[in-house]
Amino acid sequence: MITTVTPSHTIPIPDDISRKFGIQPGWRLDWSPIEGRDEILVRVIPGRGELARRLLWAGQRFSPERGSKEIARGNKDISQTFRKPFHVPTGKCERRLKMRENRKQHES
Repeated sequence: MITTVTPSHTIPIPDDISRKFGIQPGWRLDWSPIEGRDEILVRVIPGRGELARRLLWAGQRFSPERGSKEIARGNKDISQTFRKPFHVPTGKCERRLKMRENRKQHES
C-alpha cells in the first residue's frame, strides 16, 4: 500500500492496516530507521486505556489465592481483594503527623 506524505508531514494510515492492528485515535506509532536500508520499521503503541485493559488480570497467575475464588463466588466488591499498597507519608504529610504525635504526647 502506498500513502502520500502531506505538506504538514502527516501520513494517513490505510484502513486495512488500521483494522488489522486495531489502531485507534490517540495511539502512537514508533518510527525506527533500519540501518543500511531505505526502510522504516513502524511499531504500534496502544493508548493508555488499551494498555491498562491488557494488564488487568496479568498478575493473577502470581497470586492464585487472590481474585479467581472471589470472582468465581460472584463477589462483586473486589476492591477489598485488590487493594492499593499502604501509602507511607513523606514530606509535609510526615511532618504534620509527627507534630500531631508530639501534641498528643504533651497533652497526656
